[in-house]
Amino acid sequence: MNIVINPTKCTATSITASNKIATWISSLLNIRLVDEAQKAKKALDFDIDKVIVVNGMFGFCDFRDEIAKLCRKAKEVIWVGNDYAIKLPSNLNFLKHDSKFRRIAQYSNIGNFQNHQYLDFNKLLHWQGKQKNYLHQGLFYYGAFRKDRFPSFKHWLSKSDVQIHVSTAINNFAGFSDINPEMKLYKAAGDIRKVLHQFQSSIYIEDEYSHKTLMSPANRFYEVIGAKILMFYDVKSKNTLEHAGFWHDDFSVQNIDEVKEKLKDYDSLRKKQIEMFDGKDFKKELEQEFLKII
Repeated sequence: MNIVINPTKCTATSITASNKIATWISSLLNIRLVDEAQKAKKALDFDIDKVIVVNGMFGFCDFRDEIAKLCRKAKEVIWVGNDYAIKLPSNLNFLKHDSKFRRIAQYSNIGNFQNHQYLDFNKLLHWQGKQKNYLHQGLFYYGAFRKDRFPSFKHWLSKSDVQIHVSTAINNFAGFSDINPEMKLYKAAGDIRKVLHQFQSSIYIEDEYSHKTLMSPANRFYEVIGAKILMFYDVKSKNTLEHAGFWHDDFSVQNIDEVKEKLKDYDSLRKKQIEMFDGKDFKKELEQEFLKII
């Protein structure tokens, strides 16, 4: 039997990337999804050929011992990495030097694993929205208040002539407000795809760590592209976007003044970007790439 493991329960409405990936793998390969203790204990009664473990919130997992047992029983174990900050949990460290173990991840070979392959799982987040008129002028950003992104937050979201909009969890409001008390803050709730079209433009920024390490574009890249609003590229993200084949100088900006200037040419830039990604089926690409690797 082959199984895919997610450390927390997957639900139909979950927006957590690891949950989406685990559900997608289970459906694509037609294998059992193990996402709770009872299912893990039941799976232990079978002979296990392949175990695919999706990185996730292991701190909230109540069947870590069962996961370790399933991995020890398996003939092959694959770690799916979609977040470089999530490491193998301590009770799975024994896998690192086991020949039956390999990692498929959307980042370069961090940690120098013996068997490592690169794959952009964030393509799964792409969608095809409808082109709509925006309601709010300026620049929109959404996501957590990540420490490794703080220099970029200060650079792009500080007080300026461009109206700044940020959607985030309430506990992040203070951090963003300290950078710019005049920015408009929105409580993150539900599916971001339902509100993206309300904003004139967005900015693609990344962690400082990503500037010097090969990463795939973040979820936000595919979500914003799907919403068909204009997305500017922080010039520091060139390595990431160029590797993915998405870089274009017309969307590149070095500072907020360049954003302000390029917004004057909003309609033509937006049209060009929409045409650049028109007809792309990133989910199908991911499916073909994953099946080839797996």
